[in-house]
Amino acid sequence: MNEKHRFESMYEYFQMRCKALGKEHNQLQKRSIPSRKSGRKGTSKKTVSDHLSDIAKHFNHSTRLLKEVEYNTLAAVGAYFSMTEVIMDAKYCMMEKQVTYKEFRRLDWYERMKSLATWTNEELKVILDVKRIRDSMRNRSFHFAPIYYFPMPLVGLIPASYENLTPQGFGDFPSRETLGVSASTFTKLDSLLDLLKASPETELSYLYADSSLPLMLDFAQDSLSGHTGSKRKFKEEILRRNRMQDAIDNMEV
Repeated sequence: MNEKHRFESMYEYFQMRCKALGKEHNQLQKRSIPSRKSGRKGTSKKTVSDHLSDIAKHFNHSTRLLKEVEYNTLAAVGAYFSMTEVIMDAKYCMMEKQVTYKEFRRLDWYERMKSLATWTNEELKVILDVKRIRDSMRNRSFHFAPIYYFPMPLVGLIPASYENLTPQGFGDFPSRETLGVSASTFTKLDSLLDLLKASPETELSYLYADSSLPLMLDFAQDSLSGHTGSKRKFKEEILRRNRMQDAIDNMEV
């Protein structure tokens, strides 16, 4: 099963949400909190209580937006690394087999990614940056997370601990740095995707993963392997197969 497009669409959706939330937060910060003297002409100024309420609402709105950025970033990170698993599997299918698929899958993410091509030192730095994101955000948040909620009759799910709800990779409390961490995370993740698309050793396997065609461990036995002489011919064959599959799905043939 090739589910790259599903994971990719999830990644892009959460990335888009982070940008929209960040924009909304920046617009909120540009709006000053109404002062106690900002009432209409002829009306009395606001009470201290009302003014403090305005401050609290502004602060809570800002905090909520930043927390949503954190959680949407983590959701995008989860989808991203699921997508890279498909890309690496596609490369394994096409490469000369030095190890069995089971042995390949036993390697950690970083070792598998390094094995896809002969990377330069600069390219390895890109991969290492993404590995750090995987370790600090994806692994700690998705695999070492405690049970966050417990059910309460007539109420629903109650957080067991606010501290344990803090997304890994961010600070203990949302701040201006939250948007910077999110933006930097996406920049590093996208840099690796660009690298995989552009590298001569991985560009065809990226196309294979992107094709929606089933990934075949015995790729060498498939006629598609006869079209790997050029990127253009390989892409044309993939498009031909996809059109044929669409025609079959639509009962046109």
